[in-house]
Amino acid sequence: MAFSFNSAAIGDETKTFRFKARTWDTLSSSTVFLSGEYEVAVSSGKCDVTKVIDGALHLVGGNAAAELCRMVGVDPDKRMYVKLPLEIGKEWVQEYNYNITGDSITRRRTATYRVVAMETVGAFATFRIEGDARISNRSGKFDQKWVYNYNEATNVIVKWHYDSAVGQTGAKMEIDLVMAK
Repeated sequence: MAFSFNSAAIGDETKTFRFKARTWDTLSSSTVFLSGEYEVAVSSGKCDVTKVIDGALHLVGGNAAAELCRMVGVDPDKRMYVKLPLEIGKEWVQEYNYNITGDSITRRRTATYRVVAMETVGAFATFRIEGDARISNRSGKFDQKWVYNYNEATNVIVKWHYDSAVGQTGAKMEIDLVMAK
């Protein structure tokens, strides 16, 4: 079964995106692990994620699918990576709950996001957004950082980088838009 999220912000037209992702420096099997190419289809506010393996599509679920859906504007847990309208200098703070895969404990995170520049990424004019948070768990305290590029015309994050433990060993993740149709 495909993993689906709903959003009132997406219209009825089916839009398909292909993303390339990689994760490294992970210390735990509970980390959202993305590696390879993924197809994200959005229609009538529903987001379905599949992975391309040997030319065939396989269904993807859980936190990995949720992260990819956020790239196309479907935000299942209101992390608010993008808060429209955007302009350079805009800043917002977002609190949300999250769970680590395989862990039943719900945690609360407060992240601060800032629009810092306009940049061209591939063929896209984008807003460069940077975010940061500090979390505590039984392993210690960790600074987290997001750097990503959002294209307003397509409502898509076209390049995304996340560091779960700045300056330390801990999951790093990149997601890049490969194709949109």
